[in-house]
Amino acid sequence: MDRLRGGGGRRVPEVLRQVAAVEVRRQTIEVDDPCARSGGETLPRRTARLSGELLSLLFPHSTTLPHAFKGATESNRNRAAVSARVWTGDKWGAYECTTYGALSARVDNFGSGLRNLGLRSGDFLAIWADNSVEWVVASLAAFAHSLVVVPIRPDVSPTTARHILTHSNAKVVICSHATLPDLASVIKKCKKVSHAVAIPRSQKSKGSSKGGVELEDMRDLGKCQLRSFAEVETNGSQKPIKPIIPDASSPAVIAYTEGHKSPSSPSYPTPPRRPSSPTPKGVEISHAALVATQAGLVPMLEAGGEWVVDSDVFYAHNTFASTFHFTLLFTLLACGATIGMPSEGDENLAADVEKLRPTIFAGTPEVYQRIYTRLMQLVAQSSTLKKWMFKKGGTEGGGGVSVWDGLVFNNFKASMGGRVRLFLSSDYPLPPNTRHFLQICFNCAVVEVYTLTEAVGIVSATNPSDPASLHVGSPIASLEVKLIDAKALGFVTSHKPPSGEICIRGMSVAQRYLDDDALTDAVFDEDGWVHTGDIGTWNENGTLTLVDRKENIVKLQGGDFVALGKMEGLYARSQFVQQIYVHGDDTEPCLVAIVLVHPSVVRSFASKPAVRHQFEGQSEVSELIENPIMRNVVVADLRAIGKSLGVRSCELVRAVHLEIGEWTVGEGLVTPNKRLHRNALHSKYRDEIAELYAELKRKAREAVEGEDDMPSSPSSSMSSPSRAAASQVQFSDTSRSAPSSASSAASSSSACASVSSADSDSYSDSDDSSS
Repeated sequence: MDRLRGGGGRRVPEVLRQVAAVEVRRQTIEVDDPCARSGGETLPRRTARLSGELLSLLFPHSTTLPHAFKGATESNRNRAAVSARVWTGDKWGAYECTTYGALSARVDNFGSGLRNLGLRSGDFLAIWADNSVEWVVASLAAFAHSLVVVPIRPDVSPTTARHILTHSNAKVVICSHATLPDLASVIKKCKKVSHAVAIPRSQKSKGSSKGGVELEDMRDLGKCQLRSFAEVETNGSQKPIKPIIPDASSPAVIAYTEGHKSPSSPSYPTPPRRPSSPTPKGVEISHAALVATQAGLVPMLEAGGEWVVDSDVFYAHNTFASTFHFTLLFTLLACGATIGMPSEGDENLAADVEKLRPTIFAGTPEVYQRIYTRLMQLVAQSSTLKKWMFKKGGTEGGGGVSVWDGLVFNNFKASMGGRVRLFLSSDYPLPPNTRHFLQICFNCAVVEVYTLTEAVGIVSATNPSDPASLHVGSPIASLEVKLIDAKALGFVTSHKPPSGEICIRGMSVAQRYLDDDALTDAVFDEDGWVHTGDIGTWNENGTLTLVDRKENIVKLQGGDFVALGKMEGLYARSQFVQQIYVHGDDTEPCLVAIVLVHPSVVRSFASKPAVRHQFEGQSEVSELIENPIMRNVVVADLRAIGKSLGVRSCELVRAVHLEIGEWTVGEGLVTPNKRLHRNALHSKYRDEIAELYAELKRKAREAVEGEDDMPSSPSSSMSSPSRAAASQVQFSDTSRSAPSSASSAASSSSACASVSSADSDSYSDSDDSSS
């Protein structure tokens, strides 16, 4: 079959012969569950792609990662496995490839070198470094000798890294020149770490000292011995040791969660089943679970009727320490694809993809926003004719229509190397207009995935043929999903549509939490279900919509349940919002928000002729955001977005506190994946939140006291300056290049103008119960 071609007739994943095409209108099927309880849950659902049982192997007999890599090497020995740009002394040069055969030799040598350092079967090897060829070599070498890999994100704090190193009892840590200083600051408290192995700054590093470690990277590591990667690899080539292939049930990876903490609020009638903690938890993942996830993932990576082939080239932009990207890496290697490494620094992304010319690209919505930014800046600088053609091509078919490709979109494709056929997006929902932009401009498939560490990185994926957005698709082909009642939070499976806590089961799930029996017992039940702590809803076509984390759902004073994380995702579409924290609890009847604004948008808005006089004498953004008119404008924009998306009245933000800046990982306010640490943010802004509610109460009292004097028209209650400013919320701002849907949400100036001062500042939600 053409759809199963393997790049010239080579090795094709056997699982693709066990799956079928799926109709968009029916993407999952229900299956019987002999362990099902009498009520309070849905039947399990599986992807409709399956014609039989859940998948467990990508290739026959490839029961572990070493087996999978061996099979790929035998079929692709002379084909490129990994590729990286070389530092020439003053700039990054061309990509240079390492074949599967050469990579296998390096894996053999480095594995022997690790054993010569004293590592034995079952020991833990931590990798705290940016993506590189050496990252891949080290992990494959560890698997081949039954070592357990502990990936650490390169951007975590030293405190978090120290916890992971001590909790896992890692004996050797692979580090880069970027993480070595942080390692030096904590290594003396990591008693079990005997060796640190430094990855070279580049393949042609000149300023080297002992064993190829750069002079500037030398650090005092106390009793921990520092070795260079090349030194360990050379030692292994001179003193080879036979590999110890692991059993399928053996642990392959300890993947640490980001860590989160529930807000200490009485909004929870009962505590979540899944205990929350600010400390990362180690999730133990076996070889069997990893290869099953590979089998379940590949059928979901369909683009134009074709799956992963050995001619594919993948640009590995996101850290391999992310469980999803770790799984994706070894899935693509098992299929014989080429993995292209990123150069240091996000500023090199554009140059990397132009040189590598990838066919598969994976990133977060933040990365895709940056791509959109760069390309829309080019459009903004184009002639009027080209702008018209871009708009026309985007509405009349776009990519794939030869006339528009030739006139408009081929230049966009060239900016990504001209060959991308599949975009993968993870971590949080991709804005619908961004997804549409990628599909039209690049004429390729866009697949969004629902990621979870306990699911070996991935629970579900969207069908690129499905035009609907804001859902997470159907389960991958190696696991099944059911929903159970979360009555305390207002989500029950007997409702239409059914909603509740998402539970997963199958070969591609983790086994337990490392050294945490209490958490293991709380999350992994006796019937094999993993209780994710996420709330979801089944849609009519069988797709799953992710609502929020259980700990992000609060009960307001009036009894309404609100998913705060979901609201933040919706309100982040505002043109003003760079970051947003929405707050609510059961002591107050409404929501308020802390907004970090885009300075360029605030400045551009305040300079508009129609409202400029309202901000006279306020040239600095710090002054503009203190102006009550600007706060009302932002509230109006948020509420217009909420109403356009059909949110309930209780979910509309009533007041905001504006700031400039950024919440960072170092401050402990966000995770490396940009998820909010709600408790930390609440502590930081406790006074501002209290003042917002106090101000709303004052205005509510004033409104009641002056009720007899108020005009009958709601819109006339807005002061003239506020009304004039609000009416200007919808504007074109090319300096804000992210594809915000604020302008479409605030679809007309009247939509914003109708949000009066009484409406936007109202303390209760009775004023717009009809929304």
